[in-house]
Amino acid sequence: NYSLPQLHAMRHQILGLGTAQVALTTAAVATLLWLAGLSPAVAFVIGAVFAQSSSTIIGRQLAEQGEDASRHGRLGLAISVFQDVTAVPFLILIPVLGAATGMNALAGELGMA
Repeated sequence: NYSLPQLHAMRHQILGLGTAQVALTTAAVATLLWLAGLSPAVAFVIGAVFAQSSSTIIGRQLAEQGEDASRHGRLGLAISVFQDVTAVPFLILIPVLGAATGMNALAGELGMA
C-alpha cells in the first residue's frame, strides 16, 4: 500500500505514464473493434475496460516478488493507480454514451461483443 505522500511524489509518473497507457490502450482496442464493425460507443466502452487493472492486485504481486520498490514496480503501480482513478469517469460516461446511442442498442452490441 502506498501513502498519500508517496503517491504525491509519483504524481508525474502517474499522470504521464497513466494517461498514455489508458489513452493508447483504449484507442487501440476501440479502433480495432470499430474496424471490426462495432459502433464507436461500444468500441470505446470495451477499449476502456481493456485499459483497466487493479492496483491492489498489482501492488500485492509486486510486494510478494520483492519488486515493489524497484523502478519498474513503482512505474507499474503508478500506471495502475491512474487506471483506478479513470474507472470512475468511464463508469459515468457509459450511461451518457448509452443515452446518445440508445441504451438498448448499446446493451445489445455489448452483449454480442
